Amino acid sequence: MSTGASAKDLPQPEDSVNTLAGQFNGLKTSLSLSDPFVVQVFEDNLRKVIGDGIDLLFCNSGEVRSFTQTHSTEAAAEQLEKYTKTFVITRGAGGSLSYDGTALAQIRV
Repeated sequence: MSTGASAKDLPQPEDSVNTLAGQFNGLKTSLSLSDPFVVQVFEDNLRKVIGDGIDLLFCNSGEVRSFTQTHSTEAAAEQLEKYTKTFVITRGAGGSLSYDGTALAQIRV
């Protein structure tokens, strides 16, 4: 059964998450960076997809350092505020860093 949609109606790689979410009023957006290698290979497309920001970003220390091209997780956390309203950076046995839009918190395990 055809929906009447064509390939030109489908989201394109250059469409940002917010552009797509704007079609659905109030839709919250989140993204996981997945793997440092994925970030390296698809960095430009990830930045296009993120656009002017998303609501929540999940990543680990390696992914965020690769994405922000920084050498420390703390420096990377400062850079993430450009891309997301809130985020969680997992640090393995080091716990995690969480940003709620106003303050950065370190969570220990």
